[in-house]
Amino acid sequence: GTATVIDLSPYLDDTDTNTQLSEAEVDAFVSNNGYLTSFTEVDGDVNNEIQDLQLVGNNLTITNNGSATTIDLSPYLDDTDTNTQLSEAEVDAFVSNNGYLTSFTEVDGDVNNEIQDLQLVGNNLTITNNGSATTIDLSPYLDDTDTDTQLTEAEVDAFVSNNGYLTSFTEVDGSTSNELQSLSISGHDITLSNGGGTVTVPDNNTTYSAGNQLSLSGTTFNVSEGAGSGLDADLLDGVHLADIQSWVIATDDNTTYTAGTGLNLFGTTFQNTGDLSNTNEIQSLSIAGQDVTLSNGGGTITIPVQVDVSDEFSASSLQTSFTLTQTPSSNSIVKMYINGIRVSNSAYSIVGTTVTYNPANNGSYQLVAGDRIQFDFFK
Repeated sequence: GTATVIDLSPYLDDTDTNTQLSEAEVDAFVSNNGYLTSFTEVDGDVNNEIQDLQLVGNNLTITNNGSATTIDLSPYLDDTDTNTQLSEAEVDAFVSNNGYLTSFTEVDGDVNNEIQDLQLVGNNLTITNNGSATTIDLSPYLDDTDTDTQLTEAEVDAFVSNNGYLTSFTEVDGSTSNELQSLSISGHDITLSNGGGTVTVPDNNTTYSAGNQLSLSGTTFNVSEGAGSGLDADLLDGVHLADIQSWVIATDDNTTYTAGTGLNLFGTTFQNTGDLSNTNEIQSLSIAGQDVTLSNGGGTITIPVQVDVSDEFSASSLQTSFTLTQTPSSNSIVKMYINGIRVSNSAYSIVGTTVTYNPANNGSYQLVAGDRIQFDFFK
């Protein structure tokens, strides 16, 4: 807080002149230090002087020089390295497979039962395929702080006044359907159900007209003679008068009868010659062993039996050919396994009972002695 302040302004030297030089002044002093400040491109191309190195095989040359000297670099090659490509057995001897298995035997017969997964039941988290798995209770991580916003009917009524709709009512007569009524008509009577009563519609038609073979005399209808007519009048009031003078009964004199498809005529008797059974078109399936039969002469087919075959071999070193014990079915897919691991279909081919293994299509893996080879198929 009591430090002495030293004023250094007397030591400032502000007497220097501007020493920024122009291009001409620089040229006068230093002659451009050997650099050109301008030039004329005599061949019209500013790029053809640019050169590069190129290596073809072991020969090194410089570009853009038709008479360039070729430098042979082959004396500098170092070809003294030996081929260090190792076989699988040599790799095993040196590095013990770095801790990785190259083959294994599935002791429990299932290559999948070691695969595990997580499962959540309620708030409990466990891992599968472990009979003594520890159960992790996740309920402490639940966020149950939300407010319950579910409203009761009374709360809804208080907010929206039901928008004019009833939410409850009391059925005073004990039935919710006896207020429903329907209309029916019988003749001129119209009836309302559930004790609604019946009304009769009056017939106010007082106009009567004669018709075909029907004449009108005052209030009396008469049927004229001839082919005959029927009279049907439905009057509510008044007198129903009918004078049936004559009924003419026509005689059917057509005595020609003709049989048809599925129908024979014997004298005056028709006989059905078609299919008289209403059940023989119904068929059913039955099975006995491998035979499936359709009833009513539908025939029988035999279902071919497919038998699972599994051939196992202990491979010899670099072996590529194997002979199956059975001929695979034409519809069967032959699956190949090396030490329990499924091999791609492109890594082997099948002709008859001969399977040929192609290492090039299986990561260049060559079989070694003792490899367990398995083929699964149907015959």
